[in-house]
Amino acid sequence: MNGLLSQRFKEGIQQINYGINSKSGTKKLEKVHELIGRLKQKYPSIHKHYDIAVTYNGQGFATNVTCKQKPKNPNAEAGIYFLRTSLNENEKHTLWTIYNAIREIEYTFRV
Repeated sequence: MNGLLSQRFKEGIQQINYGINSKSGTKKLEKVHELIGRLKQKYPSIHKHYDIAVTYNGQGFATNVTCKQKPKNPNAEAGIYFLRTSLNENEKHTLWTIYNAIREIEYTFRV
């Protein structure tokens, strides 16, 4: 799903860039930043993975918008799962069996 959202986000940046380079497109710097803000609002979980740079001339008009993917941190999506119980710590096999039973029940409810 993130692949499709990422693709649509990049297409949105390309459309903004196309508007800058077309004859009657949006070229004012404030308006270009507005369009980028709307695109970020539309894709809140995707835009934080990209660096967006707007180049402009000194007269307040945008000339180009570039979008570059940030380097991926392999530990960013890793999480920690804690189990808290009042059972004895020495009974690891019993804890594992109970955990698997709870996980199976949760999966059944999801389906």
